[in-house]
Amino acid sequence: MNSYLRTPKLNKFNELIDILNIRHGLKIDKHPIQLQDFNKDNWLAGFIDADGSFGIIFTKKEMDKLGKITKKRRSGCRFRIEQRMFDPITNESYEPILKNIALFLGVNLTIVKRNTGKEYFNITAKSRESITIVKNYLNTYPLFSSKYLDYKDWEIVVDFILRQTHYDEDNLDLIEKLKNGMNNNRKNFDWAHLSKLGKTKKDQDLLEKNLNYNDIIVNSVSCNNLGSYLAGLFEGDGHIWIQKQKGKKTHNPRFCITFGLKNEALAKKLLSIIGSGFIRYKPKDNACVLVVSPVVGLKKIINLINGELRTPKIHQLYNLIDWLNKNHATNINKLPLNKNNLENNSWLSGFVDADGSFSVQYTKTEEGAKKRKISCRLRIEQIILDPVTNDSYFDILNEISLFLNCNLLTRTQARGAYYIICASNENSLRIILDYFAKYPLFSSKFLDYKDWYILPSPKLLRL
Repeated sequence: MNSYLRTPKLNKFNELIDILNIRHGLKIDKHPIQLQDFNKDNWLAGFIDADGSFGIIFTKKEMDKLGKITKKRRSGCRFRIEQRMFDPITNESYEPILKNIALFLGVNLTIVKRNTGKEYFNITAKSRESITIVKNYLNTYPLFSSKYLDYKDWEIVVDFILRQTHYDEDNLDLIEKLKNGMNNNRKNFDWAHLSKLGKTKKDQDLLEKNLNYNDIIVNSVSCNNLGSYLAGLFEGDGHIWIQKQKGKKTHNPRFCITFGLKNEALAKKLLSIIGSGFIRYKPKDNACVLVVSPVVGLKKIINLINGELRTPKIHQLYNLIDWLNKNHATNINKLPLNKNNLENNSWLSGFVDADGSFSVQYTKTEEGAKKRKISCRLRIEQIILDPVTNDSYFDILNEISLFLNCNLLTRTQARGAYYIICASNENSLRIILDYFAKYPLFSSKFLDYKDWYILPSPKLLRL
């Protein structure tokens, strides 16, 4: 326990060390309060086994005789930690440790008053972001009390919520059954999970251990050039949502990047690297969204992409930095647009993963027709004006066209006006091959590129 304690109980522990040192001539060092990240050890799992609880929210829809709804159907999950405000022996406050737990989960620390008149610190996690953090943490550092059984039932409903299937008729009966059979209502106890006690590895990498990726495309995503790649991906298919404050309650901003559902593996890989957030699914759009809302995750995002952006979306990042500086006493500098050459980092790789496409044109010849035609093309399409700031994307699209040695075109569609880049000449193809050899793609477009690569590369290599 020495060096692992995080609460005012450290004082009594140090008194024990003093007694042992004096009475038995020992030289046990007294370590300071532990301040490392929660995702580095299983301290929080033990704390939850003591003072945490899991709840499933389920209410049936009820109507009166006239058919008017008197109670709405509701399905959800809640995780809660409740702790006294002051240590009864030292009178020291538990606020610092409870604040840190709330920050880790991306929720607010509140105070509740019970019927006894006593006040307690309360942490409640029920948003998709916060329950995902709880799920990923406890799948890395498991519980060992009977709360482990409650957690496993709770996790089933969490997965329904993340998949947006918690209101499906097939799942509602199971959710009701799980709710009615957990906590004080549990009758059967299976203690097989205790076989893992004492075998948990120290300092495991949170999330990475629990996410199994079958798509080898994403295996080489790392922190090397990650910032510039993530910046390009965000500037192609991302946005930052910041809700206007109403009253005293504040909602964390959301950093979002949308992926086609076939790129779910990439979204999960990025989530594992960032270390906080969740994946929101949009089945109707055949898409999923990487969402980062906890402050610790937002800070990591800023640390990665600040100074790497090249488009008008930099204003969204500036608004996020302003929010953090105001609400969390940070002092983050807003770095300007990146003006370095595109060939020097992976920004364009991320931008192409978002807004690029590869195609092969093949025209067969019939008797008496013209020559057979085979060609390759990289196409990038981007809106002309930013819908939020009305700033133009001309500078960055013109820079890309100059880099690829091709023309910048415009096209007006029903959904608006767009810049178009089509790179297909031999010089352009050589530049593209050289660039992606240094800074590879990581979405499913990597597979399209590898097929596309077969056609131009043999010809260019002979030149």
